[in-house]
Amino acid sequence: MIQTQRLRHDLRTPVNHLLGYSQLLIEDAQESGSCNGLACFEQIAGLGKDILRQIEVSLPSHETDATEQRLTELRENLKPRLEQILENLGGLSLDQSSPQFADVQRLLLATDRLSRFVRTGSLDAPATVTPPAIPAETDATADHLLVVDDDPANRDLLARMLQKLNYRVSVAASGAEAIELAGRHQYDLVLLDILMPGINGYEVLKHLKSSMPDLPIIVISALNDMESVVRCITMGAEDYFQKPFEAVLLRARISAALDRQKYRRQIVVQQRLASLGEVTAGVAHEIKNPLNFVLNFAATAAESVDEISQALHSAPSEMKSLLSDLSQDLETIKEHGMRANQIVDGMLLHCRTGKTEPESTDINELVARYLTFARLTFRTSHPDSEIILDTEYDGTIGRIACHPADLGRVVLNLATNAYQAVLEKKKSSAAYTPKIIVRTRVLNENVEILLRDNGNGVPQAVRDRIFQPFFTTKAAGEGTGLGLSISYDIVTRGHRGQLSFNTCEGQFAEFIVRIPRS
Repeated sequence: MIQTQRLRHDLRTPVNHLLGYSQLLIEDAQESGSCNGLACFEQIAGLGKDILRQIEVSLPSHETDATEQRLTELRENLKPRLEQILENLGGLSLDQSSPQFADVQRLLLATDRLSRFVRTGSLDAPATVTPPAIPAETDATADHLLVVDDDPANRDLLARMLQKLNYRVSVAASGAEAIELAGRHQYDLVLLDILMPGINGYEVLKHLKSSMPDLPIIVISALNDMESVVRCITMGAEDYFQKPFEAVLLRARISAALDRQKYRRQIVVQQRLASLGEVTAGVAHEIKNPLNFVLNFAATAAESVDEISQALHSAPSEMKSLLSDLSQDLETIKEHGMRANQIVDGMLLHCRTGKTEPESTDINELVARYLTFARLTFRTSHPDSEIILDTEYDGTIGRIACHPADLGRVVLNLATNAYQAVLEKKKSSAAYTPKIIVRTRVLNENVEILLRDNGNGVPQAVRDRIFQPFFTTKAAGEGTGLGLSISYDIVTRGHRGQLSFNTCEGQFAEFIVRIPRS
């Protein structure tokens, strides 16, 4: 008895090469207007599809093991088809300078590997093939795709197909290389094989979706059992595509995945603008207070100047008192002018877009400022709700390098969620006292920001999904499901930190941000 799943996978790899390279040769011949070898390549493509059907019949995916009888029948059925492919390739007259030569050699290698299976009943390791160098990138604005596969011919095949569609393509020969490249470069989509030595595709998928939850990943694997499909989709894969793949269908799915990613990014921008509008309402209300002080005390200061002018002639002894009053008025004007300036600075930080260099930032002051924004936004919508805000800031933190606008957005998102959580619980309990606790502290080499509310907590059923884009527990129209996803991305990718949570259903939810101090 032989394990069917692995054998199907191994047989599909050379069949994928037969179909893929014959298709590339057909397209090249059609584009050049040359009939040289076109009929031969079309016949090989047809024979490759026939071989695939024979494998499907002899090794059905629902069976665990294949009998020797089935394997013998499969080998007998493949033999005449492989001989016909070799006959077609032998009839070609190509020299090594021909642009078709390298791909014809790949067809020969794939056929030879299948022929060895026919002769011996087992598949040898694939022959080493050095793929042609990927052409230099010409369009830096094109979508950037990462192809991850341990088989060099598979990588070459996919990369060339995608470059024909004007995508920028990078390749990784292992799971470890894929993780390393994804950490250094920004890709728009990843095409990922599953069965690889070392770090397999499942582990790569788990790592990338954990650190980059918004990165679309399409799994391309010779495995076609439903368990593998469900596992990948559950882990966050955008799509699952089986080798050998239909080029037209694969292109359509890649295009659809990239379109969905662009749509998600547009939704993120819209959500950010909506959040900005909510904060603006609170800030507009708050900024009136210091401005009223500035206007009122400016008027008082003007009156003091008049009184001083009169006292110069009539009551010189009152000059000292009048000057003291004027000094206090001017100090009050300065104080509230600076307060208004801080509010404006905070809004500018919140509105800032694009990538910025890290800035030396007072974390305690930043947290306090964005807590104020969250409180003002909440008070604008719920002026009669009283919520206890308990804050404690670690004065030993000092200043650290970070992206203040982005980190502030995290604080704002977490605080807004906390306000909404305690408000929701307040609706069902008149005796309930809503409370939000905020703490900052130094923890080893990290700075920790903790926000805890005594609301209803996070239900067990959704805890594995709360950082996923577009997942929300709010009613329709009340949330986009992007706040925590964006926050997770800012902390993990933008600051090389961690965003985690603790919760007890019905009692509390606690979110913890940890970022390196250096």
